[in-house]
Amino acid sequence: MRNTRLATLLLCTCIVLSSFFGKQALADYPLASFQKDTNWAMQQKDYDKAFAAAKQGLNRFPHDTWLLCHASLLAMYLDKEGEAISYRERALKEPNMKLENYFHIIRVSRDLEDFQRALDITQIAMIKFPESEALWACHAENLRSVGKLRESRNLFERYLTKKPQNLGVWLDVMDNSRDLSDWQAIVRAGDKMETAVAFNKTARQSIIYARCIAAKGNAHMHLKEFKQARSCFEKALQNMPMDRPILNSHMNACRELHDLQAVRRDQVKLADFDRGI
Repeated sequence: MRNTRLATLLLCTCIVLSSFFGKQALADYPLASFQKDTNWAMQQKDYDKAFAAAKQGLNRFPHDTWLLCHASLLAMYLDKEGEAISYRERALKEPNMKLENYFHIIRVSRDLEDFQRALDITQIAMIKFPESEALWACHAENLRSVGKLRESRNLFERYLTKKPQNLGVWLDVMDNSRDLSDWQAIVRAGDKMETAVAFNKTARQSIIYARCIAAKGNAHMHLKEFKQARSCFEKALQNMPMDRPILNSHMNACRELHDLQAVRRDQVKLADFDRGI
């Protein structure tokens, strides 16, 4: 009986000491190690573990914006929307937010489809980091999401004065102009885009380039400039030869030009496409 009580006492002592030393180890754990553990688990796509590491770090460093923003992002990955919002708002109260951290919580806001809040946060970030071209593009995207298409387009165009070979942003400009039914603006953007990448062979062979050229072709169709439209679609098809929407647009342009042989060729291609050939 005495041996049993002694064994129980020793076990309890071990548990207490283990808990004490565990807490002591966490108390001595530096901020960089919590960040490293969080980042490593994220790279492994172990979001539960990453979230736990971030929260542990915040118990010791409650004002660290890196941990707060990553905790917000990880909460979204884990469908914990309430916690994502809570960590986001805590981060925004801190005065030492870095640029990269703003992008994390803007992403959280967009994933929540809280586009107005994303817009608000981007505006705050732009006051602190006015020269960040990436923020201009992000702000333009948020403006578009809340329906401010002209302001969005203007900001995308401002971005392109600094990064004229970013084809994705040229397509954003064209999309905004399409939503505004501003077909001439799409044609102008397409011309400028082609000039910007005239000597960039890799860009001109890309899918996104073909998308931009096809958008320009669709604008020519709306303007009843069918010859220019066909030329654009043929150029786009060089990069995307079996893209059904572009093939269909090319066929329609050829029909308007009364080129029935070209129409029939496109009809065969479309039929082959539909049969999976």
